[in-house]
Amino acid sequence: MALLPDNQHGVLFCLTKAGLLFMFEIQSGKVIFAQKASANTMFASVEGEAPTAGVMAVDQTGRVSHFFVDEKNIVPYICNTLNDYELGVQMAKRHNLPGAEGIFKQQFQRLMQAGRTDEAMALAAESPQGILRNMETINLLKQIDGGKGLLQYFQNLLKKGKLNSVESIELSRLVLAKGGIEHIKIWLKEQKLEASEELGDLLRTSNVSIALSVYLRANVPEKVIGCFLTLGAQEQEQEKAVEHFKNILAYAARVNFNPDYPILIQQLARVNGDRAKDFALLLLGPQEGGAPPKIEINSTVDTFMHLGDVKSTTNILLEYLKPRGDREEDALLQTRLLEINLLATPQVADAIMESDEYRLSHYDKLKIAQLCERAQLYQRALEHYTDLQDIKRVLTNTHLINAEFLLEYFGRMTPENCLDCLRDLLKFSLVNNIRLVVEVAKKWSDYLTPAALIALFEEFKAFNGIFYYLGSFVNFTDNPDVVFKYIEAATKLEQFKEVERVCRDNDHYRPAEVKEFLLQQNLKDPRPLIHVCDRFDFVGELTHYLYSKNMVRGQSKYHKTTKGRCQRRCLPLPQR
Repeated sequence: MALLPDNQHGVLFCLTKAGLLFMFEIQSGKVIFAQKASANTMFASVEGEAPTAGVMAVDQTGRVSHFFVDEKNIVPYICNTLNDYELGVQMAKRHNLPGAEGIFKQQFQRLMQAGRTDEAMALAAESPQGILRNMETINLLKQIDGGKGLLQYFQNLLKKGKLNSVESIELSRLVLAKGGIEHIKIWLKEQKLEASEELGDLLRTSNVSIALSVYLRANVPEKVIGCFLTLGAQEQEQEKAVEHFKNILAYAARVNFNPDYPILIQQLARVNGDRAKDFALLLLGPQEGGAPPKIEINSTVDTFMHLGDVKSTTNILLEYLKPRGDREEDALLQTRLLEINLLATPQVADAIMESDEYRLSHYDKLKIAQLCERAQLYQRALEHYTDLQDIKRVLTNTHLINAEFLLEYFGRMTPENCLDCLRDLLKFSLVNNIRLVVEVAKKWSDYLTPAALIALFEEFKAFNGIFYYLGSFVNFTDNPDVVFKYIEAATKLEQFKEVERVCRDNDHYRPAEVKEFLLQQNLKDPRPLIHVCDRFDFVGELTHYLYSKNMVRGQSKYHKTTKGRCQRRCLPLPQR
């Protein structure tokens, strides 16, 4: 009724009118199976499809039958039931069928013992199901001609097709020992080697890129990502490194794998802090589809700080905070950013606080002020402290603070607090701080008032302070108290030329007050007194004073200083 081949197994099915089924081995023509399959004629039949193949038939009753070869048992059946070992072995070889393992192993061993190595290798290469293509065979061939037999064996296998996992590993190990990584690259491209995790591990020490291709084919996600990570760490250029890191995200999404990103950051940070920083920023940034960041910022900072990498930590925090703006919810991060740098690199912290690019305002001001003071960033400490006692303590370091800043800083304080701080400065070191106090007094004279400032200097008998402070505006004021205090300070400092100048040219002092003061000073040079008395009609008192002080000689010298006025008004001095 029908003759239908099964090319997959090399047999021919024969269906008869009487319902008999015969199965022939095509190469030899031998009947390997015969049985009545149906009581009725199977009038319609067709070849079956893979994987089982065989034939499909329908008899007159409508029953559908499927006849196919049992691959696991066909060879043992032929060898043991039909006692036809030769046919069983040939079918196993031709169609890669199991069941003849013992026969092939025995034959292989006989050939090896007889020294017929080439035949043994050919048998192993053609063994069904690859039963002889294993580590045991490879170990035996290693012993032949110092490994040349094994190399020949592999060459024969490569000509026939693809190596199995064990063979791929052993051939690669053999070739790597001779520096033949390029050969392996070619074989992988030609798909001559079977990809496996073990093969990837072997190649990774020689070439990470080639190992990556093996892991990809073997579907080993952890090690695929590990290779991308290694390639990124090895890159000198940041852009190329980031591309490798992006491949990690793309691959993980494609195979639906969720790596332990914090662990990856830790591993990379131990090898290359800069590249670890780049990877961390990629994971902390906007993710595809609006997904949340892959890692948490605080634990990431902990990772880098555990390794003492302040530079990378600072970069991560700055780049993380910058696009978010100055937000109150980031107060702890802002504080930590400044704290880390104040403890390790104060100059960087100072630059961050100075920068217009990173405007931070929600951090812990008191904590940062204390750290600034500890780091000797006294200017920053003053900007952050609000308690007057803290401010006074920092101001004891005025020699380390920018003078222009200090001048502006005192102007931002209340008059009471400013005077209190200036008093503390003079108390702490009159010699070192007098100049600063004078400059503050000059700049904020109207704000603090001359009376309060003069009283401050007088409290410490700092006549030099009064002299330089009032000297900045004595020529422009109409305040008699200011002029008098200036004359008084100049006299105490023996700045007699300046005393004479003011007494001669200034029109805003109280003459009687100045005259009485000068009379009390017993000046060796009476010219300042002469000017006052000459200008304001105190000639009689002047004459009496000069006479009482026995200032007769040099009369003409004193008169000369008054440009002739005294000669017109003064009485002749009595002779001794």
